[in-house]
Amino acid sequence: MVIWINGLAGAGKTTTAKALCAKLEELHAKGELKSKGVIYTDGDDFREVFEHSFGYSKEARINITRKKIALCVALAKQGFCVVHTAISLFNECYQHNRELCEKNHLKYIEIYIKCPTGVLEKRDQKGL
Repeated sequence: MVIWINGLAGAGKTTTAKALCAKLEELHAKGELKSKGVIYTDGDDFREVFEHSFGYSKEARINITRKKIALCVALAKQGFCVVHTAISLFNECYQHNRELCEKNHLKYIEIYIKCPTGVLEKRDQKGL
């Protein structure tokens, strides 16, 4: 299973994902979640691992999203429940994610975290 949590910077994606992962790990420990475990991946961490070798143009963002979902799918195919957070901006990314998970017979859940602009501005930790 792949759970893709998206929204703008400061929307609460990481907070939501960590709470969700804790709940999923609890269910896993009780045997109520059939998986090898829960893995959390984050879009910012992904960029850091690859030394920011991806740009921020539309094409670059689509390219990195394809790589992120490929990693998530690879982990899910091994039996893990994968939760990923990202600022996913383009419908073609969501469509590709859905198609790749479907092709690999994986459950795909997409969650959009909506947050008012004023709150986003107050939470802006990165100066965006």
